[in-house]
Amino acid sequence: MNIVEKKCKVCPVGCDLRITKNDDSQFSVEGNRCNRGKEYGINELLEPSRILTSRVLLNNGPMGRLPVKTNGVIPENLVDECMEIIKVTEVSAL
Repeated sequence: MNIVEKKCKVCPVGCDLRITKNDDSQFSVEGNRCNRGKEYGINELLEPSRILTSRVLLNNGPMGRLPVKTNGVIPENLVDECMEIIKVTEVSAL
């Protein structure tokens, strides 16, 4: 049996989840106050993903950097690769 503790990030409540993977590959989630928390906890173990927010260099604009955000979730293991691309990305203001 494998037990993992995670903070739920689905809503502002931020429940403390305790996710257990049983020997028969079934999951149980405790501490969630809604079903979305249960789904989040299981997905965090199976396929952790994130919404990435950052800033890119902005040329000829009113500020030096432009905020950017992914339009959906990306696998957590690709965050570092995405950040490397963002570090060298430049955009120009019209």
